[in-house]
Amino acid sequence: MAKILVADPLAEDGLERLRRAGEVTVVSKLAEADLILQIPEFDALVVRSETRVTASVIEAGRRLRVVGRAGVGVDNIDVPAATRKGILVVNAPRGNIVAAAEHTVALLFALARWVPQADASVKRGEWTRAKFVGTEIRGKTLGVIGLGNVGSEVAKRAHGIEMDVIAFDPVVAVERAELFNVELVTLEDLLRRADCGGIVDEAALLAALQAGRLAAAAADVFEQEPPGENPLLTLPNFVATPHIGASTAEAQVSVAFDVAEEVAAVLAGDLPRFAVNAPALPPEELAYLRPFASLTERLAALHAQLFGGRVSAIELDFEGELAEHDVNLLVASAIKGVLQTFTEERINAVNARLIAGNRGIKLVERRSRSHSSYASLVTVRMQEHEIAGTVLMGEPRAVRIDSFRVDLVPEGRFLVSRHEDRPGVVGRVGSILGEHDVNIASMQVGRDAPRGNAMMILAVDDRVASDVLDRLREVGGMSDLRYVELGAESDS
Repeated sequence: MAKILVADPLAEDGLERLRRAGEVTVVSKLAEADLILQIPEFDALVVRSETRVTASVIEAGRRLRVVGRAGVGVDNIDVPAATRKGILVVNAPRGNIVAAAEHTVALLFALARWVPQADASVKRGEWTRAKFVGTEIRGKTLGVIGLGNVGSEVAKRAHGIEMDVIAFDPVVAVERAELFNVELVTLEDLLRRADCGGIVDEAALLAALQAGRLAAAAADVFEQEPPGENPLLTLPNFVATPHIGASTAEAQVSVAFDVAEEVAAVLAGDLPRFAVNAPALPPEELAYLRPFASLTERLAALHAQLFGGRVSAIELDFEGELAEHDVNLLVASAIKGVLQTFTEERINAVNARLIAGNRGIKLVERRSRSHSSYASLVTVRMQEHEIAGTVLMGEPRAVRIDSFRVDLVPEGRFLVSRHEDRPGVVGRVGSILGEHDVNIASMQVGRDAPRGNAMMILAVDDRVASDVLDRLREVGGMSDLRYVELGAESDS
């Protein structure tokens, strides 16, 4: 059973979901040194914002497969270190969207009507109404920088209070902006036109407030937290809250359950929906790609065992329906299939490209939207040899090795020979295996021409000893013989 360490307070709904996925240990306020001592025995670590998951913690987590952040930001997690180790980092980006959006609007009203300043004034015994003349929000222009999950929710609420909304986001399509009745503009245009908008450069914000270019500002997040003696806190036209944008009772329950779901998915061998350092795929896309990922990994492993040698490049051709999908998972699977038997590093969708790059392996991907024989086809090519395969009825099949057509489920034990197409070769191989009590499960023989070159694939039930392989290689007409073992792929 997987072991899960929860290092920060987590809502009970999240803990209950984690308990269905493994053995849960809950601790709190661990110093880094103590966390380093405890983490080696755990498969998963779940934190909020308090615990820092440093490179040292990740290095100590020899069993660690996933780090979950109950929330959006992962500033407290060394994501590059996790990526190098093949550890998935997941978060819960949707659980606190509404809370963050509502807090944004709350700060907007607080600024427009000087709520915190007026409150403090009354509590000091003052009644200076003229000092706190506010500004109506209705009819003003809100500038949203980043029209993502939170930004779009802010936009919807701004329309509800009769604001005009413009946004800057270089990666959002115009069609998505139109769904929220938002005009996409350049950043410069946004800053010029907006009455209200987000600013993240604290030094620039301080200067703008001091010079009067901005009437007022509010912040819930700071570069350094807690902010200490930040000069912004001395300004009367600045409102601050202590990073509570996501701090509602509803949001805490939601993010706890969501991150627990993500961690449970990883421990079950699936890719999560919200991976920070791996391709994030919707469930239906992942369901379609999983058999092809298994196929690609096995084809690559078969290639590595059949042809060996130093790999300088991996070429992948994706043909047919598959070419219309995101194939990043399949590329990672190919890298894993080639390299996993030669390294103790965990290789998965998180770090596969990084490991390939570190080893100087060039990756070449090609797509073709049609193929005459199969709905989808994957071809793995290295060192002038290639193996092609497809998925039939949900089962991975190798269909070609170089110029030889085959029909092979790439799992189990195989003997693959290249020999002269002449009488006696196949029979002699069978006799030698029989003498050593190696049972043949199935046999395929292909040739390029009568009396030409032939390939034989024998599926065997038993491991073939090295001395038996030596005898087989001495059979007359035998030019090459390889023993291959292919298992079901390990967890990604």
